[in-house]
Amino acid sequence: MNDHASNEPSIAAPRPPAAEAGDEPLRVVHVMTALVLAGMEYGVIKVCNRLERDKVTPGIVCLRYEAPDARAALHDSVRVIALEEIPDRNWGLIPKIAAAFRTLRPEVVHSHNWQTYVYAVIAARMAGVPVIIHGEHGHDSTFRSWKRLLAQRALSPAVDRFVTVSKDLSRELVREWRLKPERIANIANGVDLERFTPQTRADELRRALGYDAAAKVITIIGGLRPVKGHPTLLRAFARLREHEPQARLLIVGSDYRRGHQKELETLAASLGIADAVRFENIRNDIPDVLALSDVYVNASHFEGMSNTILEAMASGKAVVATAVGGNVELIDDARTGLLVPPNDPEALAGALARVLGDPALRERIQTAARAHVVREHPLAGMARRYQDLYLETALRRRVRRSAPAGERVKRLAAATLRYAGVTALLHAARGRQLTILTYHRVLPLHEARRYPYQGMVLARDTFEHQMAHLARHYSVLPFREGVRRLETGSLPPRAIAVTFDDGYRDNAEHALPILERHGVPATFFLVTDAIERGLRPWWDEIAAVAPNDAPAIVSRLNRMARAERAEHLRRAREEQGADPTDVDGVMMGWDDVAELLRRGMSVGSHTHTHAFLDELSPEEIRSELNESFDLLERRAGSRDRWVAYPRGRALGGDRGRDLLREIGVAAAVTVQYGSNRPQADPLALRRVDAGLTRLHATFDRALFDLELSPLAPKLRRY
Repeated sequence: MNDHASNEPSIAAPRPPAAEAGDEPLRVVHVMTALVLAGMEYGVIKVCNRLERDKVTPGIVCLRYEAPDARAALHDSVRVIALEEIPDRNWGLIPKIAAAFRTLRPEVVHSHNWQTYVYAVIAARMAGVPVIIHGEHGHDSTFRSWKRLLAQRALSPAVDRFVTVSKDLSRELVREWRLKPERIANIANGVDLERFTPQTRADELRRALGYDAAAKVITIIGGLRPVKGHPTLLRAFARLREHEPQARLLIVGSDYRRGHQKELETLAASLGIADAVRFENIRNDIPDVLALSDVYVNASHFEGMSNTILEAMASGKAVVATAVGGNVELIDDARTGLLVPPNDPEALAGALARVLGDPALRERIQTAARAHVVREHPLAGMARRYQDLYLETALRRRVRRSAPAGERVKRLAAATLRYAGVTALLHAARGRQLTILTYHRVLPLHEARRYPYQGMVLARDTFEHQMAHLARHYSVLPFREGVRRLETGSLPPRAIAVTFDDGYRDNAEHALPILERHGVPATFFLVTDAIERGLRPWWDEIAAVAPNDAPAIVSRLNRMARAERAEHLRRAREEQGADPTDVDGVMMGWDDVAELLRRGMSVGSHTHTHAFLDELSPEEIRSELNESFDLLERRAGSRDRWVAYPRGRALGGDRGRDLLREIGVAAAVTVQYGSNRPQADPLALRRVDAGLTRLHATFDRALFDLELSPLAPKLRRY
């Protein structure tokens, strides 16, 4: 934690609006074509069942009907209104949906896929629903209509947030719908890790389906629709059977009386494989179906993010899939599965033969696949991210509408200076300098507003807007390159480097996906002892036992001498039960650090124990930094010797700099406010607190640019 008295004035937490305090749960209504046990629909069911009822009350509006088996899978408390209508060009649906909304009184409407988009958005506006979210889960066909695209673009301004299940779909919405990336949340599908787990083969079900012990069962599960590529799979299976006569193909799914199954049966017969292909309708024993399978296959022409692939991976099955859509995000080729081009029977047959014929490869894939799903796709995590999206979007609207007058004046003044060209002139007059932005925590808005240390936290949606703005209008450099170009005097205009202090887990959970989405590199300065021993920062210990008084207590402790501060902390732990153990998991683990590096980020040291270096002897400084650097190299493979001071300025005088050079420090960042001119001392770099607009009703580009200008020190007095 920085000593913010040396960086900026302490800012008190705002009073939350009444609705934020939890008086009533947020009412969220999902809109879907029909309530059935299909991929997207079942995903909505799982989210509704997992939402915390004291925070969110879910409901569902179906344009068509609710199937009994789907209703049985849905929690009893979820109210469903089925309109029993045919949605194709049925404009009379709109007032009926609006009437359903007036009955359910949602604060948030969440529509799903194209079939509900136009109807739900217009009806929600008619019914006065405050917040509209639209989700895209995949394509219902390979045909693209220009009329549909025009409607998608025309209605998009009426939608508050969009959400997709894959990065591929997010890119499509940016490219084709012409949305700004910051309007799109990406929430990957999740899987029930308790229901889908590696288990012994379901011998009883194998026998019931007519498979003997020698049969090698290849399974595909999902609706029988052209986009799923079943004809390609049948042709691939015919090729495979020439070399694997014991191979069997199990196709599970319904065509919903559209005649597609009959077409597939005819094709199988013409290929001479009808005796080895079995069609099964929708089943409720999918874990057992996967347990009896040797390989899971997906042959789709497009996928948002396949729930059945996730379930197969969670069940410890090797997956062969087409390299389309979200499949490439789930499967790392030859590590967590095998990828093949779409509509290529020969390549698909070859991959199936490879995984069936190599038990060692199959076992490696199965183990890696299960581990990936456990880490990245738990169902509880998916439900929490949707819940955060609903709460965050609804609260942001309330905050925006209740902005204080003083804030509006500041925004107006910033806009005036920007459009008059003054801000641009200020940036130009400063010349080419490196601005190092520093962050600490990034949390969903409703969590950020509850954190006692408002100077250390930024709301996730504000952070997203900042990263989008930086990516468009600044030259964002990796820290290493920024320092190098600072030393050589080759900085580009508006050079920025993004950094984080401490090593909070939310940096990996919330900030990292946003950084990736906008192509922004970042460096994370870590308190290595907290990561190594599973400790939380001492200021969070205080916040846990005295949340209302914590900012004042920490400010007072920061001003104490080292020994006195240590004694106060010792007494607090004894008298108030403060616990240094990271019981809530707020800090990163080494797996998180490895993931940061794998995704192109870099790490440095925020010292080993968050010690204030200006209080330590030279020997203690050596120990503090060397231990931290050694851990970063040994546990994360990082050899970059960069440090961010937990407090104060650079170590004083030539002796301090000589000590840092002796330790091997290549760059050191202070908490002194400001930008860095060419030839600046790399061991005494200045930086800027990037949470400048943390308490504003919404992100303001003009105000953000002004805060990064040379006028900022004077402006921040007001």
